[in-house]
Order: sequence, then C-alpha cells, then structure tokens
Amino acid sequence: MTVIPSNTEAGKKRPADDIAEAEGEEDQRRYGDASYWEERYKAKKQKLNEDEKEEDKAEKKATAEDDDDDADSTDEWHFSFEAMKELLPEKKDITVVDVGCGVSSFLRSMREAGYTGRLVGLDYSPSAIDMCKEQFKEVE
Repeated sequence: MTVIPSNTEAGKKRPADDIAEAEGEEDQRRYGDASYWEERYKAKKQKLNEDEKEEDKAEKKATAEDDDDDADSTDEWHFSFEAMKELLPEKKDITVVDVGCGVSSFLRSMREAGYTGRLVGLDYSPSAIDMCKEQFKEVE
C-alpha cells in the first residue's frame, strides 16, 4: 500500500472532503450503494445533455470557456493527476486500474502525459462508464 505523504500535493485536503461535507450525512451513508452512484451519474448525464442542447441553440462560446466545461463534466473525488504525478513511477509503460473511476479525467491525463501502458477505469455505474466513453472517445 502506498502512503501519501502530507507534504505533497496529494497529501493535502482532497476534493472529496469538500464534496462529502457539502452533501451531508445521508448521502455519505449511501456511498457504498451502487444505486446511489447510478442515480447520481444519471442525473449528471441528463444535466449535461440539457446543457448541450442549450449550447446548440446559443452561439458557441470562446475556446477558453469551452475548456472550462470539461471541469463540469468530470469529477475529481480523490486526487487530480497534477497532485499525484510526483508519486507515479518514471517508467511510462505501466498498467493502472482506477477502481471506482466515476467520470474522473485521471486516466486521460495520464495518457496525455505520455503513459503508454494499459489504463483501465472500473466503475459499477453504467451511466458513469457511458459518460467516460463519450467524453474520452478520442483517447485510446
């Protein structure tokens, strides 16, 4: 098991800490329930689809603003790639399995950083997997 030192970016407060505090105790009790995550990602997918329809009606936004949209379509619960990269091996041909990946962009960021091995995201929410397949279809 890897221990994450507190003096690294990865050892600092995680986005999940803020999310859990905001969601409340009832939602936190359901984190181990697959139906909770499926409901959550179905709702997120529906909202993103509605937002896309609204964007189609309006003029396209500037490229910089479009880049910000990716932040709304992904969730970084634990650690971003930027926070974790100092803990990853220098060897780029490695296999990584992201268990409970949700709609995180962690593996995509690894690929963009030159990691050439097999990168696999696993989640038990079909909606989360569908969203990842759609968002990251251009990534091998």
